[in-house]
Amino acid sequence: MEKKRVAIDIGKKYKQQFLLEFKNSTSRLYKEKLRFADFPKRVFVESYLDNYGYSKDDQQLLNDVAYFWQQANFNSDAIWLLEKVIDNNPERVVAYLNLADAYWSEGDKKTAQKNYNIYIGIMTKQGKQQKIPSRVMARYNSN
Repeated sequence: MEKKRVAIDIGKKYKQQFLLEFKNSTSRLYKEKLRFADFPKRVFVESYLDNYGYSKDDQQLLNDVAYFWQQANFNSDAIWLLEKVIDNNPERVVAYLNLADAYWSEGDKKTAQKNYNIYIGIMTKQGKQQKIPSRVMARYNSN
């Protein structure tokens, strides 16, 4: 039984390391649009989730990966991943901000505003209104 637990612990360590290395590669490449276009974005994450599942430990890294995708204008991939993050943790406040920004970049202002509204609501509930970026209110209130 001890050997099995050790193997599981090692597997978890490598699982987290795989995701961390993917995030680090993403953070280095996302500004180089041509190179990043060929980077196995969604394919890697789909395979990772199929093999390892989703855990709360992965939330920050997956959110960061989606943020880099959105910054590189791979908005549909970012939306797909951020929706997975939110499905697994609806209180992950920054995911709503990133999701709203991705929808905004796609030109879907209505869906962006819906997610900005959720973000504003959670931030207000947590007493963090002063930390809401000015672009959020401007976009939320725009027509």
